[in-house]
Amino acid sequence: MASKVVVAEYSAEGGPEKPFMAPDGHEAGPTDAGEYVIAYCAKHRSRRYPQWSSIPWGSPLKREGDRVLVFLDGRWQDVFKLTGASPDAVESYHSTESRRSPTSGCSTTSGT
Repeated sequence: MASKVVVAEYSAEGGPEKPFMAPDGHEAGPTDAGEYVIAYCAKHRSRRYPQWSSIPWGSPLKREGDRVLVFLDGRWQDVFKLTGASPDAVESYHSTESRRSPTSGCSTTSGT
């Protein structure tokens, strides 16, 4: 039987005090007080963010000349054709995002 293990704990603050419509089309608003638990982490894609979500987190990437390829759906594919972003933009975005968000690709559930 699998046991649960605490990997890390982070202090956090909820969203803005008053709700508003964010530029990405989601409503941003306050978060209920309480403890939240990471339910799972997994590679995923989002139709809402096609450019930056076409490549699931953790997917193998490789440089081939002036192109960056991703192993996706069983084959190597050109990142530019998938996202419209240059190799430098993709590498910069993913290296910045991974430093900023230790739980990228994770979903949470309220613990209380």
